[in-house]
Amino acid sequence: MVPAKTGIKISKTKVKMKFDNLAIKDDADLVFGYAPNPVTTSRGLVIGAGTVYPELNFTLSTMQINNNTLPEIKRQYRKIVEDALERALQLESPGLIFEFETLLEMTRIPSIEIELTKIMNGVCE
Repeated sequence: MVPAKTGIKISKTKVKMKFDNLAIKDDADLVFGYAPNPVTTSRGLVIGAGTVYPELNFTLSTMQINNNTLPEIKRQYRKIVEDALERALQLESPGLIFEFETLLEMTRIPSIEIELTKIMNGVCE
């Protein structure tokens, strides 16, 4: 039971799934790095065609997120991406995927997330 103070109500209705079968029918055909319909990212990485790219998932260290700390936040994100790209080059990685976790303040103030995305995108260019 969800506490009333959260304002969340749970419905007992069933969710109808959009799909009724799997794209890969036989589990023997499940091969790491391959997908029936590979996708190409805007930077040309083809995901699902056999190459497995390393992924770096990261977020901020524990700190306040506000206008006063924004310069430090930008510095941290830029440094994370720069350092990861440098290491990927040293390792001769065929590509690298970044996933950064958004925090509550970034959701409440989307301009922060937009700015961080622009900074990281700029470093990747």
